This record gives sequence, structure tokens and C-alpha cells, in this order.
Amino acid sequence: MAQGWSQVWADLLASLRFGQASGNAGAERTDDDDRQTDAATATAAAEDDGSPPDQPPLAAAKAPDSEKHDAKILPVLAFTAVVCVILISIAAWILIPYFVPPAKPALSDVVATFDGGEITVADMEEHLKVLPPARQNEVKRSSAQLLLMVEEMISDKLVLEWASQRKPETDATFQHAVQHADEKLGLDTLSKQIQEKDIVVTESEIRGYYDGNRATFDGRDYMSVRDEIRRTLAEKKAPEYIEAYLQRLRSNSSVERNFELLDVPPPSQDEIDAVYRGDTARYALPKRAVVDQIEVPISVFGDASQSKANDVLLRIRGGASFQEVAERDDDLRLEAAREIAEGQSKPGWDANVFALMPGDMASVFRAGESYYVVRLVELRPARQQALEEVRQGVVAEANRRRQEQWFADNGAKVLFTLKGQRYTLAQFYTEYGELPEAGRTKYAGAAGMRTLADSIIDRMLLVSETYDKLVDVTNKSMSDEARIGLLKMMREKEEVDDKVDVSEAEIEAFYARNRMQILSAAKARIRYMRIGLGGSEDEAARARVRAQEAYSKLAGSAGTFADIARDYSEATEAGANGGMFEGWIGENNNPFADIADHPLHEAAMKLDPGKPNAPIEIAGSIYIIEMLEKTEAKRISFKDARPMIREALLKSRHRELANQLTRAQLQEYNVKTIPTVLSAYATSNANAAAVE
Repeated sequence: MAQGWSQVWADLLASLRFGQASGNAGAERTDDDDRQTDAATATAAAEDDGSPPDQPPLAAAKAPDSEKHDAKILPVLAFTAVVCVILISIAAWILIPYFVPPAKPALSDVVATFDGGEITVADMEEHLKVLPPARQNEVKRSSAQLLLMVEEMISDKLVLEWASQRKPETDATFQHAVQHADEKLGLDTLSKQIQEKDIVVTESEIRGYYDGNRATFDGRDYMSVRDEIRRTLAEKKAPEYIEAYLQRLRSNSSVERNFELLDVPPPSQDEIDAVYRGDTARYALPKRAVVDQIEVPISVFGDASQSKANDVLLRIRGGASFQEVAERDDDLRLEAAREIAEGQSKPGWDANVFALMPGDMASVFRAGESYYVVRLVELRPARQQALEEVRQGVVAEANRRRQEQWFADNGAKVLFTLKGQRYTLAQFYTEYGELPEAGRTKYAGAAGMRTLADSIIDRMLLVSETYDKLVDVTNKSMSDEARIGLLKMMREKEEVDDKVDVSEAEIEAFYARNRMQILSAAKARIRYMRIGLGGSEDEAARARVRAQEAYSKLAGSAGTFADIARDYSEATEAGANGGMFEGWIGENNNPFADIADHPLHEAAMKLDPGKPNAPIEIAGSIYIIEMLEKTEAKRISFKDARPMIREALLKSRHRELANQLTRAQLQEYNVKTIPTVLSAYATSNANAAAVE
């Protein structure tokens, strides 16, 4: 056996050495073996140099013995070849990684990576579907906007990671907010379906409109404007259709109302007295000083502040009134006959003022970051206010407490039942509490709460209808987006809101830097028409044609502004009112308010009264405006501007901290974007759009 395995190993080595046997391959070689080897060597040498051998080959001389040997060696060689292949494969498997670099994964479709995941082109395209069509086209052709979107997508994933640890699903407020977001999404989808599919517009109506307004279509044929006309007529029918739609839902649904639960009993006199007696400190008046004063802010006047204050004092002592002195310099802050309670002003103010006698002028003094010129008009002692003086406030507080207790005691009772679903008084009061202050005022009292309850019933009927008619997955991605938005708000509330603050010094410094630009908005009374640009290029083109039709009719005196607005404006409330805007544009007097009517206000203020403007595009809509009258802008005093400045700075600080939180998370998770892929994707889309 040993000899057999030695031969196998020798043959293996011979095969690896291309047929050259080792001199010590076997320990026990026979004479015949030696002779055969010598003969083979001699034959090979002869063949190599081209000369014939001196004698016939050994194999020819001893053919029978050779055949026996070949028969023995063939199985061995076959086995040897198999083992050889196996060993070579093993060697290659072990050694090749050391000599051949690993293949790099294909990154052509990866746009960003981060710890725990990646964003691919497919992910990006799925996210783009959530955007309106016009916005999709804008984003996917810009590598810069794609980058912002990808970072937002990663931020969304990190928010979900935060949520997996925070588990907000257990928070009742969050659950309620998600429910409302899903309801709104369903209602928006239902509204769109009603507008586009359910409202019946007959062919004869479309044809009649076309024939009656043929001149406004610039020679376009009927089929090219048919869809546009259908949309216009459907929008006109929408308010009446939706009201009938709601009425049909109401009549087909069984609603059991127990609205008497909303009749909160008024507080008794004992309850009113208890409120007054239980909080006497609230109705106590501290010592108060009634003063005329001029404040000279250091943030405005700098090193000249004290000398400016001394000059003010000299003028007043010379006979000028506080009003006259203040009118000469808009940066002086005048307060006339102002009542200031002890302890409510800046440090140092009380000591200089409460020591005066009525009619006395204080010397110029500094309190906080301002110098003051003050005259004491009246000194009012501390006292306790009688119930009759504060009855209105006490009764309001007693009512509030009575209402809170009523809804707490009766919260489990059913306010109404709709389609077998019970809606409790506690659920209603939660809805009521979530309203903004203006909404709570609007629905205050038993009558107001009944109106709110009826509107909730209408909403639930419509939501139920969306589940019946729109049960599919088309809204899932948008629902997920809404949930992520709520999670972001929740995270910011926990990790940002408590850090947001603005000091008085920052407010004063802001006013000092911007006082020349802090103006009450010039106000305007206007009529207007609004036509939405829609969500696609085709819809936008149709909207522009429609706006031009309306303007052409105005310019050609084909009707009054009010009549044309009723036919063309998509702002339902304004269209029904002849295009009249209720109130004044810019009347909130807040130069920092981030509201949608600012561009509209700016456009309106450029117009002359009585002359409509050509169509202008603002924030996704086309406007035609007619100026009726306007006022000029005025400087806002620091006192009036202070709350607005504080609000603006708080919003700015909140955005700044929220952005810092997002950037820190992106850095923490080692976010890496691949600009070349984003650029190639944007360029490809831009080129495709150019070809189209």
C-alpha cells in the first residue's frame, strides 16, 4: 500500500512538473523500472536532438510487459488528475484574493449613503411621486434641489429611527394628529375626484360656452379648448354640488344627537364668590405711578444717548411738551399718561420715579439699556379691587372652571352616534381645545358648540365616504409623509423649543438696526380675481389663457369687474362678492408676518386706483387686481414693534436650531452624497425635457 501511494504522489508531482519525474520519487525501484526509465530518457534525448536512437525503443522490444504496465497505471493517472484539479482549485480559492483586487460594487444608482442604509435613484424617484407634477419637473432637473431632497429623505429616515426609540405611537396627542392628517388627505382626494369626475358637465353646456365666448379663444378650435371649458364649468358648479352631496350623506345616515350635553350650566354666585376669594392676590393692585416719559435707547443713540436725554430734559423744562419734543425725533420713545406698577419696569426705574412728588421731573437717569426723562403725573397707592370692579373677569374665570368641570364629569357620555360609531363629549372637548383661540371664540357657548359638533358630523360623513370610495394604496406615500412631518414637529418640540429664547437686548438691537425699515404696511382696498395654475404644465397653460380672457373682457369693457370676477375667479368668496377683498390688504401692520398676501399687497400698491392690472403670477395662482384706494406706510414705534420683533426672532431662532439639529444628525450618521450621480440624473432629465 505504501508503495502504491508513493507512486500516486510521484505521478502527481510529475504532472505538476510537466512530466519530469523526480529522481527520488520511490524508495524501492526495481531494476526493470530503472531500465525503463533509462530507455525512456535515451529515447527522449534522441528525439530532442533529431538523431535516431542506437537501438529500438524499449517499449517496442518488450511490448507485452509494457501493455501490462499501462493497464496498471491508467486508473492511477485518472485518479491523479482528479486530485490535481481539486488541489489547484483549493489553491486558487486561497491565493487569488491576495493577487486580484476585489471588485467594487456598482454605485451608479446610489445617490447617498449613511450608517445603516443608502438612498438609491429608485428611492429618489419614489419620493418624487409625492410632489405635485410641476414641482417634480423642477426638482428632478436640478442637482442642487435633488441634493436638498435627498438630505431631507435621509433626515426622514433618521426621524423614524428616533421614533423607534421614542415610540410616539403611544402618545394620544400624536395618534389624534395622525388621524386628522389621514382624514385631511382623504378629504382632499375626494374633493379632487368630485371636481374632476363626479360633477356632470354636458356636452351641450361645453359647446354653448364655447359658442358664447368664441372670440376669447384666439381662433382655437373646439376640441383644443374642450377640457379647459369643462374644468371652468365644473368649478362653477362645485359649491352647489358639494352642498347637495353633503345633504345627501346627511339624509342617508342615521345620526343620534345628544346636543343638550353642550348646555353647560352657568356658575352660581357661590362659585363666582369662591373664584374671587380664592385668588385675592390676582385682584390686588400694587402701587402705581402714572407718568409722562421719553425713553432714549442706547442701542439707537450710542455714546450720545445721555447728552440726548439731557437735551430733551432742557427743552421740556424750557416749556416744550413731551409730545412736541418727541415729534422732532422719531427715535425717541414717548409714553404719555402711562400707568406703571411697582416692580414691573427695568431695574433702577422705580427708585428714581416712586420717590418723586406728583408734578415733579426726575433728573436724567439710566435704567437697563436706556436713559429716561420722566415726569410723575399721579401716584396711586396699592389696594384690593372690589368684586364689582373685576366682576367681568371673575365671571369669565368661573365660567371657564365650570366648563372644564362639566366636560370632565360628563366626558364618557355620548354626544352623538354616527353609523354605529359613538362620539363622546370628551372627544368633542378635545377637538374644541385644539382650535386656535379665534376658533374657540367663534364656537364659544352652547350655540357655537352645537355648530362645531354639526361640522364634525359632516367631516366624519365625508371621511367615511372616502374610505368607501377611495380604498386603495394611492395615498399611502402621502400619508407616510404626513406622519413623518408630525414626527419632526414632535422631535423639534422636545429637542428645540425649550432652547428657543430671545432677550430684551436682542429685541432692542434689532429695532435699532432696522428701525428705518420697520413700517406699518401701506394698506389697500382692492377687487381681485384668482385663477389657480394647477399642478401640471398643461393646466398652467390653460389657466393663463383663461386669465387673459378675463383681462381682455375688462380691457374691452365687456362687463364690470364684479361680473367678470363672478364668471372667472376661483376664489369662491371673492367671486360671489364681485371680487371684493374683505378689509384692507396689509391691515395687520406686521412687517415681519410671513403671510401669502405680501406679494399680492406689493403688486396692488404699484397700481393706480381704478385701473386693473394685467394678469400676474403669485404663489401658484394668477391674479388680476383693481386698486380701489390706498394709504401710505408709517414708521412703527418700538412699543408697537416689540411683540412683532420678538415673534420674528423666535421663529428665526427656532429655524436655526432645527437646522442645526438636522445637520448634527446627518454628521452623526456619516451621511455621504454622491454628486456625480445626482448631476448625471438631473442632466438626463433636463436633456429629455429639452427634446420633448
